[in-house]
Amino acid sequence: MNATLKPFQLMMTSAQRFLIPEYQRPYCWTMEEAEQLWNDLFGAYEDYREKACPSQGEEYFLGPLVVANEKDSNGAIFAHVVDGQQRLTTLHAFIWCVFRRLSASAGGVGMEKKAELDRFLLTAKAETTLSVAREDQANFLGLREGTPLDEKRPLGIVGQFLRERVAAFPSSEALVGFMNYLQYQVNFVYVETENFSAAWDLFIGLNGKGRPLTPADLIK
Repeated sequence: MNATLKPFQLMMTSAQRFLIPEYQRPYCWTMEEAEQLWNDLFGAYEDYREKACPSQGEEYFLGPLVVANEKDSNGAIFAHVVDGQQRLTTLHAFIWCVFRRLSASAGGVGMEKKAELDRFLLTAKAETTLSVAREDQANFLGLREGTPLDEKRPLGIVGQFLRERVAAFPSSEALVGFMNYLQYQVNFVYVETENFSAAWDLFIGLNGKGRPLTPADLIK
């Protein structure tokens, strides 16, 4: 097992793709959980902006992401997400909403950030860097393409909420400022294991009965 504190941007370069295993449940966050994450992140961002110097801004910790790594014949790493699916899917849904809005930018920082997000969200083969559960694929495609969502499913409901949050930013520049914070100031404890058995044992330690593991436990 290897556990490292990583910014979101750096974590997403740790594997060619992040895959939600078939045994995992589909996306199930409610609006309450999505709003809580949004309020926490945006509140932390506003605190960061109020610092006298941006370098003094406090980094935000978003918990562990546990993966079981698998390599293909070319040595490319595919990370199967064992714990952290809901947070990771919510963040990718948000970033697709940002991507769609910046696609309409006339130029400047908006277009520059869009080009950067294109590399963040898609592999060289134009596959999404996050592969979601089968039941969520239609809504995830809708978020990618900016088409209507199925709001009978949790990802459709939360996706619409995130679209509204993105639309509320007064300018592309303001949106890019928040995206920079999300990519470079929001940290995960990224926990890599070499097999599902080890990852599952760790998942139980994080979520099961008894004293839960803390981030300090993971990176000792």
